[in-house]
Amino acid sequence: MFTALLTKQATTVTGIFYPVGATDDGWISTLGGFDDSGDLFACGTWSGDPAEAFIRFSNVSIPQGSTIVSSYLRLNGYSAPGTPPRIHKVYANIEIDPDSPTSTVEFNALDLTTAYVQWTPTFVSGYEWIDSTDISTIIQEIVNQGLWVSGNHLIILLKENATAAFNLIYYNSIRVSSGIYKAELHISYQ
Repeated sequence: MFTALLTKQATTVTGIFYPVGATDDGWISTLGGFDDSGDLFACGTWSGDPAEAFIRFSNVSIPQGSTIVSSYLRLNGYSAPGTPPRIHKVYANIEIDPDSPTSTVEFNALDLTTAYVQWTPTFVSGYEWIDSTDISTIIQEIVNQGLWVSGNHLIILLKENATAAFNLIYYNSIRVSSGIYKAELHISYQ
C-alpha cells in the first residue's frame, strides 16, 4: 500500500506601497501646528515641543485576512538635531480606507491600532534611508478587519516617546525632489 502526503506551500508575496498625493504625509507640533505642505515631516521632541507625523499609503493591495509575514517602514532622513536615543512609537489608523488628516484636530482624532512598536531609528547623515523595526503586528491588525478591502489606503503614525527634551528627526516628504525620497511601506504576506 502506498500513501502520499501532499502539502501545499504558502506563497509569500511582497509589496511596496507609497504615498501618492501631495498631502499624504505631514506632521504636527504644539508650537508649529499642522503641516502637510512642507519639504519635511518630523517626530520627536525639541525643547519640550512634541512632534508627531503621519504617512498615508495608497492602494495597499493586501487581501483581507492575509497572514503578514513581515513589514517595515522605510523613511529618508534629513537631519536629527538633539541627542539620541530617538524613539518613535509606530501605530496605524484603525479606520478603513482613511483620508489624510487636514488639521491638528483631525490628526489628534485618528483612532489608533491596539498594536504598536517602538522604533529607535539610527540616523547617520542626510538623505539616508532608514528602515523601521518590524511592524507586521500593526499591519495584521488592519487587514484582519472584516471591512478591509485590498486596495484601501492606510495611514501610519509616528508618535513621539518623550525620551529626551531634544531628540527630533526630520524626514524628507513626498514633496521633495519630485517624490524620490517619499516614504515606503514594505509588506510581505501569505
